[in-house]
Amino acid sequence: MRATTSLSSLVLFLSSVAWAQPAPMTGEEPPPATPAYVPPPPPVVLAREPEPPKNGLHVNPLAMALGVFGLGYERVLGEHVAIQLSGQYTRLWYSESDAWGLGAELRPYFFFFRPAPGGMYLAPFGSLAYSRAQVGSATGEGVGWSVGATIGYSWLIGQHVTIRAGGGVQYLSIEAEAESDGVSATAGYSGVMPALDFSIGYVF
Repeated sequence: MRATTSLSSLVLFLSSVAWAQPAPMTGEEPPPATPAYVPPPPPVVLAREPEPPKNGLHVNPLAMALGVFGLGYERVLGEHVAIQLSGQYTRLWYSESDAWGLGAELRPYFFFFRPAPGGMYLAPFGSLAYSRAQVGSATGEGVGWSVGATIGYSWLIGQHVTIRAGGGVQYLSIEAEAESDGVSATAGYSGVMPALDFSIGYVF
């Protein structure tokens, strides 16, 4: 009888403990998961356009075919401004006289719509030259100068080649003094003439 009572008491105690346990909460959502670390995207580096060349060497093949050999050095001074200094040696193969000359020319270029040395341009210029000629027994020498301006277009091909073509007007003045058999005479020309600008250049 005592054993039966003790067993009954143990069953009642276990039942009360089980009743006292809180019921599982099935309606609550689990805590949010911690988001994974996403590294920031790398900075965007914009590609820069190559800068226009600042220096150039120019020759005029048409003038060379006529016996005027020249070389011009050009330097870009600003976004739309360049200046060129040229030296020339003249030896006219088609002339009957033994003539030659030395000269220099200064020519700034002002480019309108594109950075130098490409695009449409206006180019005023000034030149100075010394010449000497001999025909038979007569020898003459003189000094000439000219001022003018041309307008044209410069094509930049690739990164290192330019082709320029333009035209305009100039005022040319040249005076020569010749002497033959002790008799000297002075001849010259002054007036407005057309001016042509054509060159092929290597820029860097």
